[in-house]
Amino acid sequence: MKKLLFTMSALLMSVTGFAQATGNATPSIGTVQVNFDIPEIALMTAGTGNIEFFLTQTLAGEKLAATAVGDRDWIYSTVVASGDASGVSQNVGTITIAVTDLHPALALSVIATIPDPAYGAVGEVGTSSMTGLQTIGPAAQTAFTDIGTHYTGAIPSMSGYQFDYTLGVLGNASYGLLNNATSNATITYTLQN
Repeated sequence: MKKLLFTMSALLMSVTGFAQATGNATPSIGTVQVNFDIPEIALMTAGTGNIEFFLTQTLAGEKLAATAVGDRDWIYSTVVASGDASGVSQNVGTITIAVTDLHPALALSVIATIPDPAYGAVGEVGTSSMTGLQTIGPAAQTAFTDIGTHYTGAIPSMSGYQFDYTLGVLGNASYGLLNNATSNATITYTLQN
């Protein structure tokens, strides 16, 4: 029993002695530098892929009217904008839109709406330059300006930049150019950061 008490006593003293020695030691502090690189990014995907209109009329003597089967498109994007020396994002990005190969008797117009934060848009999504109906043509027109670092979310038909299209027949002088044919036009979106 004395041997057991002596062993326990010696063990306790060594633990206490260790604890005391540790408590009196000067702490050693090391540092590590963490480096990271955030590249400039501009990623974009167009949503639906097809806008479809039919020109029809059921009343004799009336002009053809466009009926939409699909008249809305969405763009989803992720952007990391360039920054200045202080790290502040530069909101100078744009999205432009153009249409080519449109039948010469037709006009395509659009209203462009910025992404809604309620559906996942975060960051500097910019402002719309086409809040009212704007006719578009083969020359690129600015749809959105002041785009900075952001992401739009990618919920189909809910998040992203929204484009609502309207097709119309140009004035009476162009009406005679219409014929019984299918015409395919191409809409081009360009995201520039």
